[in-house]
Amino acid sequence: MGTLRHHPDHLAFFNELVGGPDQRYHYLVDSNLDWGQDLKGLKEYLDERGIGRVKLSYFGTVDPALYGLEYEWLPSFHLPAPLGARAVLPTTGTIAISATNLVRVYLDGYGRGKGLLNWLLAYEPVARIGHSIFGYGIQER
Repeated sequence: MGTLRHHPDHLAFFNELVGGPDQRYHYLVDSNLDWGQDLKGLKEYLDERGIGRVKLSYFGTVDPALYGLEYEWLPSFHLPAPLGARAVLPTTGTIAISATNLVRVYLDGYGRGKGLLNWLLAYEPVARIGHSIFGYGIQER
């Protein structure tokens, strides 16, 4: 029955005894959860709120521009930094981060930005797009 309740997010289905798909990223990420399937949902989320540009740490391999996403690059495992791009961290604004990058599986493990996104763990996401992208709205203090 639980599988029907999570349609069409079949990839995100997870045992409900350990929290279901909302808690899956604590146990499994990478290709077990995060194939870039929620980029379309991210675009819809941003459009619904009139947000034209997002700061993005994305795990998938599809170019976000294919969905019309305008973004500022944040450290990512697959998404290459545009020529000359430098992320200034911590940062503010609308931030979207893939679950795999949020738990820092590859960013920390392979020295590609070790600890660069740790500051984000102090914040609660304001949105979950599908089950693989977390949205944050961080204001300047």
